[in-house]
Amino acid sequence: MTLHLFSIHKWMPILLISIFLLNGCSSKQPTLPDTSLTNFYQVSDVIYRSDQPSAKDMLYLEQFGIKTVINLRLTHSDRDEAEGTNLNLVWIPMRAGNINDKNMIAVLRAINQSQKPILIHCWHGSDRTGASIAMYRLVFQNWTKEAVIEELRSPQYGYHESFYGNIINYINSVDVEKIKQAVFSNEEISS
Repeated sequence: MTLHLFSIHKWMPILLISIFLLNGCSSKQPTLPDTSLTNFYQVSDVIYRSDQPSAKDMLYLEQFGIKTVINLRLTHSDRDEAEGTNLNLVWIPMRAGNINDKNMIAVLRAINQSQKPILIHCWHGSDRTGASIAMYRLVFQNWTKEAVIEELRSPQYGYHESFYGNIINYINSVDVEKIKQAVFSNEEISS
C-alpha cells in the first residue's frame, strides 16, 4: 500500500491532536486520600490547581509533595488551614471580574520564583484559577490563545463564563510577549 502525500496531509491534524492527548498535555486528576477537594487537577509536572483546600487537605497536599500554595482569594488567607505544615504560602488577592495584567504578572512571577510543585487555588478553582492556568500555559508552555480558552471552557473545571466572560476577553486581548517580558525581567507594569 502506498501512502500519498495528500492522504498524510489530510490526516495530519488528527495525528497531531492524538499525539498531544497521548502525551498528557491536558490536565490530569490525581488522587489524594480522603480529601474534600473537588476540583483538583495536575496541570504540568510542577503545577496543580484546585478549589479551596481544608486544613486536612493542606496536610495531604504536603504529604503529596506540594511545596507552595498560591491563593487567589480576595479576603481569605490560608494561614489557618496550613497551620502545622511547612507549605510556603503566597497570597495574591484578585477579583474574578477584574482580571488584569498586574495580577496575572504577580501570579506568574510567583510561579516562576516559588519552590515547586505548586498548587494554585481560589474558592471554586474555576475562574481566577482558570485564568491563571491559562496565562501559565500561554507564558510558560507557549500554548495558543485558542487552546487555553478551550481548556478553560472544559466542563470539569466549572468556569462560570456567564458571570466572568471578561476572562476570555482578557485572554483574547492580552499581549503575551509583554507579560513574558514583565514576568522574567521583574520590571513593573501598569495595568
